[in-house]
Amino acid sequence: RLVGSEMCIRDRTVTAAQIKGSKLIVTGSSFEAGAKILVNGTVLNDTKNNKKFPTTKLQAKSGSAQIAPGQTVSISVRNTTGSLSAPFSYRRPN
Repeated sequence: RLVGSEMCIRDRTVTAAQIKGSKLIVTGSSFEAGAKILVNGTVLNDTKNNKKFPTTKLQAKSGSAQIAPGQTVSISVRNTTGSLSAPFSYRRPN
């Protein structure tokens, strides 16, 4: 379905997110090579697919700088085809 100018496809899902060191790691399903993480609508251009689990894990080094401790954000993933996952609410621990 279309939401604004974005296409939402339910099979692209974000199921978890975590900050590990300086990286934001996003877990889900149906991520394509070259997919990008979005935090509150801002694209993290340094997003990389995990080498071992490329369709289910993404990471971005700039991610931790985008989310302050205690802050709640909306995380989505945009595939190269333009499909966008439903938003996932993530609160960074203090």
